[in-house]
Amino acid sequence: MVKMSFKDYDGGSEPEPRKEKYSQESKAFFKIACPYRECVSGGFDFSSDIDKLVTSRLDKLDGTITCQGWQDKERVNKNKCFLKLNYTISAKYK
Repeated sequence: MVKMSFKDYDGGSEPEPRKEKYSQESKAFFKIACPYRECVSGGFDFSSDIDKLVTSRLDKLDGTITCQGWQDKERVNKNKCFLKLNYTISAKYK
């Protein structure tokens, strides 16, 4: 399971927290789009953290990723999105 919350340091309204559950049968992709619909080429990839969690057989891993997309089409190459994704990944092993 991945629990996610967002923090916008520009003072904008923050997207709602969310949870993603995966099972053994799930086709899991650990990249999510930036929840700001105006964001251009943004998103979050926590694939390497999932790999670290599983390889090390950890039960839990916390982290933060910053969106590197652009705030909107008019600000491409000027203003980055910089929305922060705080996450907790939990795993159960058989």
